[in-house]
Amino acid sequence: MSNKIIYLLLFLGLFSSIAYAVADQAQLKNSFQSDIYEGQINYYNSVKSCQKTTIKLPSLGRDVAYYVYGLKDGKCSIREQLGKLNVRCELPADVAKKYAEEGIRTLNKSVEKGSSYSSYMNQIKNDRNYCEIFIE
Repeated sequence: MSNKIIYLLLFLGLFSSIAYAVADQAQLKNSFQSDIYEGQINYYNSVKSCQKTTIKLPSLGRDVAYYVYGLKDGKCSIREQLGKLNVRCELPADVAKKYAEEGIRTLNKSVEKGSSYSSYMNQIKNDRNYCEIFIE
């Protein structure tokens, strides 16, 4: 009888350790996602005002960083580094503001629904009058 109690206690101890490990992983994942979300929101707010900033996101298995170089000749100079993919843009202030607002809207929708897409942002990134895409 005492062996059964010992095995039961060991099982409960092992189960609670697994439950704590799963809870810790979930908390770590939420913290990681929160850091990414906050970084992207900060980036888009900087684009909106064209305020100089550099934002590096937690590692996603590749280098991810966002740069706002500031306003020059009426254009907001930005760079989005997604691993080896670099998008460099010179956006007129009104386009930069709309791009940033759309980025925030899309990000919030993605958090809410799991994914989101912005045809406006895609159109801007693929418009050679605004942006160049490099693979380095």
